[in-house]
Amino acid sequence: MIVLSAQSPEASGARRLVYRHPLRPDRLIKVVKPSNRPPWRVRLSSRYGSYKSHGIELTEYLVLRSRISNDPPIVAPFHGLVETDLGMGVEVERMVDRAGELAPTLHHLVERMGPASHLVPQVDAMIRLLARHHIVVSDLKPLNLVLAWWGGEERLVLIDGLGEKNLLSLRPMSRLANRLSLARAGRRLHSWLKGGR
Repeated sequence: MIVLSAQSPEASGARRLVYRHPLRPDRLIKVVKPSNRPPWRVRLSSRYGSYKSHGIELTEYLVLRSRISNDPPIVAPFHGLVETDLGMGVEVERMVDRAGELAPTLHHLVERMGPASHLVPQVDAMIRLLARHHIVVSDLKPLNLVLAWWGGEERLVLIDGLGEKNLLSLRPMSRLANRLSLARAGRRLHSWLKGGR
């Protein structure tokens, strides 16, 4: 079992905490945040219980890998499930910048440096690839995209939001619905990158 409780999280999302792997510094482990909801309510919300986000993300990652190689990555590479003292975790590649530090999210990049319209072509290329291969992303927003250094160049990589979070959605079944959803997300990202909001 991997012990994570001895360290502070390296990052945090709405539903999960992200820790650096204590034995593999090039990897991160995502664990579910403790819930205040009663256990019966968590069980009713999904067959996966509190691990719903892990199940959704892993399932869509398998879809992605069956359709495209993900090298260079458009999604942070997954390395499987691991047992930790904080519950089951998802082990992923640690996306870094040119200096080897944790790659900045688009949100933090634009907050720190201002508009980043030079990244619009990368956003467009990512959206075209996701749409062409019918990969569902429920949350394509600046906090879920990082500017990582990979293969000698900077590139956008999705670190969270993969898969469909809603029970009733057309996106997994309809290429058109998914394409329209990705196009809307792309327009929001364009606006963010050009003006910061």
